[in-house]
Amino acid sequence: MIRRTAFVVLLALFAVACSVPTDDAALVINSEDLPEELQAGLATTTIPAPVNTETVIVFFVRDGGDGTEPILQPVERPARRNILRFAIEALLSSERTEEELQEGLFNPLAGSGSDDPDAEREVIELLGIERPEGQTSTAILDLSGFLPGDLVGLEQAFAQLAFTALAYSGVNRVGIRINGETQPIPTEDEGLKDLVTEADFPSLDPEREDADTEDGEDPSPTTTEASPTTTTG
Repeated sequence: MIRRTAFVVLLALFAVACSVPTDDAALVINSEDLPEELQAGLATTTIPAPVNTETVIVFFVRDGGDGTEPILQPVERPARRNILRFAIEALLSSERTEEELQEGLFNPLAGSGSDDPDAEREVIELLGIERPEGQTSTAILDLSGFLPGDLVGLEQAFAQLAFTALAYSGVNRVGIRINGETQPIPTEDEGLKDLVTEADFPSLDPEREDADTEDGEDPSPTTTEASPTTTTG
């Protein structure tokens, strides 16, 4: 009798062992396959979107009107931080507001001011900012593409990029690359250059002698925070 009982116990243990999974991998169960009482206890996590808590200064073009030449004018845009990278990104993506439209401002880099409002514009992105070793006062902006247009339009767009970057302390010269390739920059008096300053666009300078805004305020930008001196992506 004892032997028979022991045999039955062994058979039971063998059956239990065979029913236990031996796979080392974890079993993944979709939440919708769980019983309702377990699904009710599942928590969802929402990642908040970045909050724009600061502002940056970017430069739009103001139509001269009344026979005067166009000029750059600084405008504010919201940003997460007041650094060069966010300023350039804001410049590349900012359409003019209704108020800025009434003031004659436009932003060729984002497509506003085009003679053909239905024309498709290439979306330009900032790929990175290089501060060459030993030349930390130089900022080289690498863009994903550039707007087509005549020489005047291109000169204005390059000036926008240059003045926006030069508004940051520590940046004294600006260069442009298109998908990693150096882009010669058209200047007003010295032809094409690889690196430019405000002096290369005297007629567009907001501080030129005849420059003023409609309300008579000084168009020069406010003091901005120093930009970082490391390469950014």
